[in-house]
Amino acid sequence: MLCRLAGLAWQAEIRRGRITVSKNLVKSKQLEDWRREQQLAACGVASLCAATQQHYRALRAHFNNLLGTPAGAARSFRDTMRTGPVTDSAPGGDTHEARELWRHNLDKAIAAHSADGVTTAYMESICKSEFKVPLAAATPYQLKCLTNTAWSRGRSKRAKAKGRAVMDAHDNQPF
Repeated sequence: MLCRLAGLAWQAEIRRGRITVSKNLVKSKQLEDWRREQQLAACGVASLCAATQQHYRALRAHFNNLLGTPAGAARSFRDTMRTGPVTDSAPGGDTHEARELWRHNLDKAIAAHSADGVTTAYMESICKSEFKVPLAAATPYQLKCLTNTAWSRGRSKRAKAKGRAVMDAHDNQPF
């Protein structure tokens, strides 16, 4: 699959005039040399035999991009983004993607309630006191709990502030 994609990208680069084909060399040898250069540039490994599954995404996205399909590059990167557990002893559902998703959700909650005093430092201190780990090492479950805490504390502080404003308005009443 990667060799075929590299061949299509090579042909596209020739059509664009970025590669000149030498008449003295066999095209397949030129393609192989070019593909190895591109592999080295994309993931640091010149041989497909030495490449691992971790390199596949970067190579596929790189050749799709050279082919002129950046959407295909993004899709190939996204569709194969299943990295598995963070550690061998991690509980089920503890994947890099799950951590990134819940960290994104936590950042959204912090942004929504930053005016109410919910900050990253505040959530870091809650994480350390509740879970005994820094925020960067929190599991998806812990990040989910912190996200819910950020939303509820932000709403609570906003409601209390609104209640004080209403009480202050009533205190200024002349009766």
